[in-house]
Amino acid sequence: MPGYMPTHIDHVTRHARNGSGHLPDLFSGILAWFPFFGHRWREHRKIARDTAFLKHAPTALLDDIGLRRENIDTACKTGWPLPR
Repeated sequence: MPGYMPTHIDHVTRHARNGSGHLPDLFSGILAWFPFFGHRWREHRKIARDTAFLKHAPTALLDDIGLRRENIDTACKTGWPLPR
């Protein structure tokens, strides 16, 4: 329809929803989320790795970096500064 101008928001959304060729857009939208999920997975894996390392670290190492054992989870999840 050349020159058709929708006059109501329902017309705009109805035509956008029923248009052809939206499957590739949906597929590319889903693919766009994969790097985000990979980043989140790597971040959680790093926090778990650092927490496990510090929980098994000798007391002398924790004293050197100024960290108490009860603050390990907080330090790995939120970072510094820690409440004293």
